[in-house]
Amino acid sequence: MRHIFALVTLLVIVQAAFAQLFADGDYRIWYGKATVPQTHRYFTAKPNKGEGSVQIHPRQESKSQVWRLRNKKNGQITLESKAARGKYLGLRRAAAKPGAYLGVVPTPVKFIITKKPAGQFTSYELAYPKKVKGKTLIVSMDSKDDKEEPYYVNLDVQGTEGIMGGWKFARVRV
Repeated sequence: MRHIFALVTLLVIVQAAFAQLFADGDYRIWYGKATVPQTHRYFTAKPNKGEGSVQIHPRQESKSQVWRLRNKKNGQITLESKAARGKYLGLRRAAAKPGAYLGVVPTPVKFIITKKPAGQFTSYELAYPKKVKGKTLIVSMDSKDDKEEPYYVNLDVQGTEGIMGGWKFARVRV
């Protein structure tokens, strides 16, 4: 009897670990002070014939700031641009490495999404699914001191001081 109870408990824990954080659907991905809308900045697709880019802009009423989230296996998701169907948040020319810019590309990356408790407002971290030189890379933005808005979305090493690692997701009803 104890073995069955232990097995059931283990299965519940595993299922909770891989539970979907969001339902498949359309979302805006943003950061800023939740109670101060003028600080909100959103993932914005800038498609072109090649790889395009993903930049951070104030809110716009356009499909370029809407992303179709699809759940995959093991807590992974893909994000497709609503402004450029068939183009996904993914790697541009460079391989996965710190500082690599993300773009809207035909080959999706399955990011690992995890919940980051942050006081009153929860945010979510998007991690590249494979370690690079033993480090976890997360979706951040290139906002170093010498940069100005719009910032570009890139990969950076998890835990690095001063990087943006927590994003909020707002469901878009169409």
